[in-house]
Amino acid sequence: MFRPTETFCRSLAFIQTHDRIVYPDDLPDELLEAWIDPEADDSMGHIAIARLSPTRIYTATPDDQSIPLKVFVYTYDRYCSESYRERGPERWLDPSAERRYLQFQFILQTLRYDREHGTAVYSSHIDIFDYGDYERIVREIAEDDTDEESN
Repeated sequence: MFRPTETFCRSLAFIQTHDRIVYPDDLPDELLEAWIDPEADDSMGHIAIARLSPTRIYTATPDDQSIPLKVFVYTYDRYCSESYRERGPERWLDPSAERRYLQFQFILQTLRYDREHGTAVYSSHIDIFDYGDYERIVREIAEDDTDEESN
């Protein structure tokens, strides 16, 4: 049985244990599935809200639809948005959060596809939470997909 609160707590423990550096081979299938948002495009409104108050998003009681968003906001807030925060209690996410969330989902879905098909092309050189490297990662995935289609 899926228990969202338990899954979210395991997600946070996993992220903290790995000190933010998570390679696909380290990520258990259960967490990979829990972090994939089947309605990622529909989550953009939540990301906009999260940009203004990230801690409210990931400290709220989790449910199964919000775990992908909560994992993203938690890691993005912790590891990428320092330069976009005011001093004091007010914080917000980097303006690129919406684009990064869609890229995060694209990468996770690619990893799931690779696992399902036994290809694991990207497992060795992707740090899942290296949001600053997402442009390169997404470009490489797109180039590999184009190469496969032309063969």
